[in-house]
Amino acid sequence: MNETPAQPYRTPQPLPVCQHPEDPCSLCKGMSSARVVRSEDLLQEQRELFILHAGQVYRLLRTRNDKLILQK
Repeated sequence: MNETPAQPYRTPQPLPVCQHPEDPCSLCKGMSSARVVRSEDLLQEQRELFILHAGQVYRLLRTRNDKLILQK
């Protein structure tokens, strides 16, 4: 049986933290051409929202520790 050797686990690089939240694009320039949307604009002072994508419903939740969780 020919098995490919397991690849070593690589810890993902942490995303940079925005030092200028009033200008979110300053962090994202050069990272991608994707548009930037503030989580506050999406959640609109709520803790959760539901996203419909390809017939599936996803839940975006802001935790008590101010983290975001996307659940299917």
